[in-house]
Amino acid sequence: MTVVSGSGWTFSAPLNEKTAARLPDGGSAVLLLPDETRVTAAVCITDAGEAVFSCGTHLESVLSLNECTLAVLLAEWEGYSVPESAILPGEDGETVCRVSGPVREYVPVTVLARRGGAALIASPMLRGGMSVLLFPAADSAPS
Repeated sequence: MTVVSGSGWTFSAPLNEKTAARLPDGGSAVLLLPDETRVTAAVCITDAGEAVFSCGTHLESVLSLNECTLAVLLAEWEGYSVPESAILPGEDGETVCRVSGPVREYVPVTVLARRGGAALIASPMLRGGMSVLLFPAADSAPS
């Protein structure tokens, strides 16, 4: 990392091909600093395959660091986390069974990500705090 007094800082990092393809050369990316501050930085991909991130703000968050690891946020989603056993195959894609009192309704969802037995889902028909049913077998289909 290079700190440029008065005008900001730059951070360079070697990239693998997969990550390099996802970064917008000449665009911007969101970085997560060690103190969990999110900053938007300009991105330049060098001929040597390095990404150079430049930022004119949050100098105080990096000024005292000789070395640091930054997280580059390549994607960010907002949704609801549910166990994978709540997701069922439906006629037009994946669904969850939403429960409201005695009423059960199968709601279409978009699965944004899956990891460790959980899934991040999104649907305009779901709200925080709603209950969904869990099913013991993934091959249980709504009737």
